[in-house]
Amino acid sequence: MAVRPTALGTQLVVHALGQRPDLDAHEPGSPAANLVHLLGEAEERVNGLQEQLVSAARFAAERLLRVAEGQDHVHHGSPDGILQYGGVQIDMLSARRGDAVRNLRALLAVYQAITSEEPQRIAPPTVAKPAAKSGRTTGARRR
Repeated sequence: MAVRPTALGTQLVVHALGQRPDLDAHEPGSPAANLVHLLGEAEERVNGLQEQLVSAARFAAERLLRVAEGQDHVHHGSPDGILQYGGVQIDMLSARRGDAVRNLRALLAVYQAITSEEPQRIAPPTVAKPAAKSGRTTGARRR
């Protein structure tokens, strides 16, 4: 699967797990299956924020390049500044992406922890059959 350059979430998942987790590999409703759903949502959140950040950064870079080349004729007298709110937007997107990446990494760590070993199958405990009543008490009082 080819990864988009802006698909940071997908890159993080593939790097951590070697591939994207397969929902069909887990029993429906199991903790691992639930985590696969959460991982998918977190991955897409990181991807979306990364795409927005890259887009905003490209837009700002184009504007700044025009300034660097002396071709910013439109903004010579603008009181709004060159980037307007673009710089703040980039900072906010960067912070949101950082939070989303930390969340994704935490989910990946939990997923790796619960899927690192095959769950051990433990036989259900055997229930001891009650002894036949002899009419004697064993010292336990009923209240």
